Amino acid sequence: MKPIRVLQIVGSMDMGGIENFVMNVYRATDRSLVQFDFLYVVDRKCVFDDEILAMGGRIFRVCARSVSLFRHLSELKILLKAHPEWEAVHIHFSSATCLTDARIAKKAGIKKIFIHSHNTFDYHKRIHAVLKPFSPLYATRFFACSGLAGKWMFTKKMVQSRQVEIIKNGI
Repeated sequence: MKPIRVLQIVGSMDMGGIENFVMNVYRATDRSLVQFDFLYVVDRKCVFDDEILAMGGRIFRVCARSVSLFRHLSELKILLKAHPEWEAVHIHFSSATCLTDARIAKKAGIKKIFIHSHNTFDYHKRIHAVLKPFSPLYATRFFACSGLAGKWMFTKKMVQSRQVEIIKNGI
């Protein structure tokens, strides 16, 4: 039986907190059952690339939204449609602007879309505030590294109804 493939959407895979969290989960995962692939928005080798490839993961890249949002979304759409083996997408982000990626994933037919909040601040505050209530339209599971990160990314109602699962980052 082939493992379930999950696309991890991250900015890069260097030595940051999000990256270390994802790698710790990946190392602890039974890769005969679940395999991770990674999507970056940087066009360079990252710290964890060799380890990811050695564990059977694949690495993909798309244009950064800061360079061109249209190109980013277009490349993401093409990539998701080209890989029907992805049963889930796990988006690691600091603001609700990630909903653009979640929306594209949903339109591409991905059934399981996870949004994971790893922060309590982002410079796109206004856009974040406008998009935040739309999370339930595009994602199926909601995670945060703390209660504060959950309150930042998701609505008060979602947090209070325990739709947001807290997964503390191990140190």
